[in-house]
Amino acid sequence: MVQIANKLEERDPLVRIAKLGSSSNKSTDASSASKKYFYMLAFLVLIIGTIMSKTSKQQSTAISSTNRAIDKTTTDSLLPASEDDETDDIGQSTVQQQDNQAAESSGDDGGGGGEAEISDNDAGEADTTTDDDENDDETIDNEDDGADEEIDETPADETASEKDETPIENIVSENDEIPAEETTGETVDDAASETEESPPAAMPSSLPGPAEDWAWIIEHEIIPPLRVTDFSLPKLLEQFQQARQNMYEQMERDYGAETFKAMFLREGDVSVGRTALESPHHLSRARITRKMVMKILQVQTQMQAVEQNNQRMLRVGGRDLQTEDDAQPLMIPFVWATSGHSSAAGHGNYYNESYTAQLERMGVQVFEAVGLHLVGRNFAMGGTLSGMEVGSCVDQIYGFDIDVLSWDFGMTDGRALGIFENFFSHAAMHLNRPAMVALNANGRFDLVGQLEENGLPIMYMSEPEVKKVFEAVPDTLGRTQEQIDEMPLIVRNFKCDNKIEVGDPGCADLKFTPDHCPDRKFRTSWHPGWRWHLTFGNIIALTLTEMLEDALKYLMEREAYTVPELLSQLRAEEVEEFQNFTNSDILTPGKTDIVSEDQLNGLDMRTLLRSKPICRTCRLPAMARYLGLMTETTPGDMFHYPMGSSYEEATSQANEQSMMRLVWEAKDRQQCEVPLNQDFKDYYMVTAQDGWQSLIIPNDREADYYKASDPYKGIVMVTMPICDWGNCPAGAIREDGYASGSLEMTVNGVKVTNATVAWGSHFLRHGDGEVIFPPNDQGRFEIKVRVNGDTTANHARFSTFTIW
Repeated sequence: MVQIANKLEERDPLVRIAKLGSSSNKSTDASSASKKYFYMLAFLVLIIGTIMSKTSKQQSTAISSTNRAIDKTTTDSLLPASEDDETDDIGQSTVQQQDNQAAESSGDDGGGGGEAEISDNDAGEADTTTDDDENDDETIDNEDDGADEEIDETPADETASEKDETPIENIVSENDEIPAEETTGETVDDAASETEESPPAAMPSSLPGPAEDWAWIIEHEIIPPLRVTDFSLPKLLEQFQQARQNMYEQMERDYGAETFKAMFLREGDVSVGRTALESPHHLSRARITRKMVMKILQVQTQMQAVEQNNQRMLRVGGRDLQTEDDAQPLMIPFVWATSGHSSAAGHGNYYNESYTAQLERMGVQVFEAVGLHLVGRNFAMGGTLSGMEVGSCVDQIYGFDIDVLSWDFGMTDGRALGIFENFFSHAAMHLNRPAMVALNANGRFDLVGQLEENGLPIMYMSEPEVKKVFEAVPDTLGRTQEQIDEMPLIVRNFKCDNKIEVGDPGCADLKFTPDHCPDRKFRTSWHPGWRWHLTFGNIIALTLTEMLEDALKYLMEREAYTVPELLSQLRAEEVEEFQNFTNSDILTPGKTDIVSEDQLNGLDMRTLLRSKPICRTCRLPAMARYLGLMTETTPGDMFHYPMGSSYEEATSQANEQSMMRLVWEAKDRQQCEVPLNQDFKDYYMVTAQDGWQSLIIPNDREADYYKASDPYKGIVMVTMPICDWGNCPAGAIREDGYASGSLEMTVNGVKVTNATVAWGSHFLRHGDGEVIFPPNDQGRFEIKVRVNGDTTANHARFSTFTIW
């Protein structure tokens, strides 16, 4: 089980790099010597075994147990930092080096960031949380009071009130995110308070734990992926069909054969994967299938090159080849990236219990059967809208290698169609031209249809189909305890009295896995538990599986083709559709959910929605941080990256450097032996004692990596972290500081005089309201900031800078 779990961890390059990095600080000589000692020891054991077989068997058992213990210790421990990474050029420290700082700072009164406490929410907390879990309105013990609906999220637009005149600070808070059905449309973020009694670590540096840490996996074993050695189309189709059958059998064991059929198969045993995704004009399924066809062609291209060069096959992950029989081809990644709010991120659950983690676990064997390895990249962020900040940073947050980008902001975006268009417009300009899937997209189907008609490969999840899946879950109510114990683990205590994860017997109490950190934050009524996530992830895995079959059949039906020619043809089709989109009209011009028409005053919406900006974001998760681009440091991964300075350090000591300081807050990072949520609201901070602070965007690494095809015009958008419930900490300066003089900012020497607010972000202006700040001779932008005031508590925080 541990070996299988470790294999699954290595699908994503971020995780694989982390595992390889655990030994990166040891010299090659030391590594070689260790191997020699290991082989000598193994040879000695073998000799002894030929003399005493019984003793040998006992030793083998002991060695096996030791290896399992070592494996768990390795994956759960902090990985050592290299000497080169101890302190980087801008004085930022790596994750491991912040552990002591986090422990020291955890006792800071007010949770580090000075965010306003919402004491009214504490009164109703159960004993499962501490008094400092300030904004977490409900816990597992009192969910029944306000959770009469099923937990699969109802989009905000169904019940939301109009938001056009409501300040964004009063809609989305950093610390709580409440579903629309409980707030009539007002949205807030997750509680991000700290527990004084249990200091949070700076960041869990352990990788996702072994299979035993996944509650749902205890009662069965994962079927290992098939070994692929023959890449002819008939063989690929045969291997795919076998892998899909294995997946079906595994799901039958998970849910029970009859329940599996009722939940996931439709009339004629048609998989829900055939019906779960829809598009208004029925064009996008073929477009997404084309994306998979192109991936399979890339696999064939690689294998042809290997054969032509008479190379031996490589092992996945770059391990040394031992024998021909032990070989496996290097897989081509197929990356599903999840964007969304706290429920999409899996808040309240372990990080590896999210639906993104499950779609990878269930689908990986099917994709590997055709030479692809499926990567589920959970980059959702709690308490976050899809725009303007996130939607304009698609490349920097989700990475250049994504093949499918999902949108799951229905609970936070409400009726804001403009930012919905903004998000997918920037996704369309992504270098890899990803397919797009809108989850929980009620009220946006017409807009999806318009985007599809304009050329985007976009589909939405069918709410009726998802509802059928959860309606088929067997009810636990009315059964004896003996009958309940006989139910498969996944469906046991999943539905009570026709309600998902609510009520008795046990559906509320057993909603979240209790094995590790049972008092962790975010276990609320509106955050789904692990059974919901697993089931929703299975729906997506089945959908991707059916599309993969369509891709194989597409290739089988072609009488003859050469890989380069067909790949070139399909890419040309993709480019043509992209050109159609770039030439299309803006669908929501002048909408008040972006910028009102009378506020445009020089802001060109076509520039904002049809050209690629450069984005510098402090938010996590973000590939730009993990790859060391924004910090110009050595590439890391999701669990190892430069963090910057703690909030306590930033507020107590003046910045000795002129470069703006990157800041993290201990209250955001929960301490647990297994990884929990990995989304954090870090930011740049300038205090009154710092003097002038600056940034240059893009820096050298960013300019080389993103390679802008056209010069940036100089429209600058700034995003400040949203204050809890609209109550900013003492001394915090917001966008009105430009006009008041408490916040001074220049862009390439041009003084900022005011700003136009747009959904939590603001566009800078100068002079008489001009919006263009010309780039310097190198095509870059130097942003300087100074905070003024009579008190050293005055400060400004910036989470993202975006430049068109």
